[in-house]
Amino acid sequence: MNNIRSNEVVIKINKKIKCLIDFKKNIKYITRDYQLPLYDDEGNIYEGKEEIKDYIELYNIDSAIPEYEHTKKRERNEVFNFIFSMKGKIDYSIMLEAVIKTIKEKYPNNPACFSLPNDTEHTYIYCNFKIQDININRIDFKFKDRYELREIFAKNLNDLGIEAYATRKYKDESIV
Repeated sequence: MNNIRSNEVVIKINKKIKCLIDFKKNIKYITRDYQLPLYDDEGNIYEGKEEIKDYIELYNIDSAIPEYEHTKKRERNEVFNFIFSMKGKIDYSIMLEAVIKTIKEKYPNNPACFSLPNDTEHTYIYCNFKIQDININRIDFKFKDRYELREIFAKNLNDLGIEAYATRKYKDESIV
């Protein structure tokens, strides 16, 4: 039987990145030591160690992600590493399209990059999302924002022909 829970979309915050060295390590990990391509929110693909390293420099061209020694022990989150997922195998190109569209709808001015590992039975996508946008404004990401992202993600998957849901674990009868 096909039920709502089997088509539930999930968005987890995997890491909160505070400095450039951690961002570089994260990119190396999500691309499986530069073996997987990296995608940006503009539709560009970066393949191989040199191209991905060049993209990292481009991603941080505004120096919004500080070097560790410049954090002055006042570290703050600079990049969120999200995992977008859903049970089962879904065509990665469809899922990537839905993830990019979701990020662009909610945060159109925040740069993001994506990796598509295929080492589990479920389809999931890593998304590195920069907290500072291109206008130097920072977002204040709250729990409700993650739920809104889930709703948008489920809607975008449905628009692309994949049955998906974003339900809450609880019901508040006072909200109708």
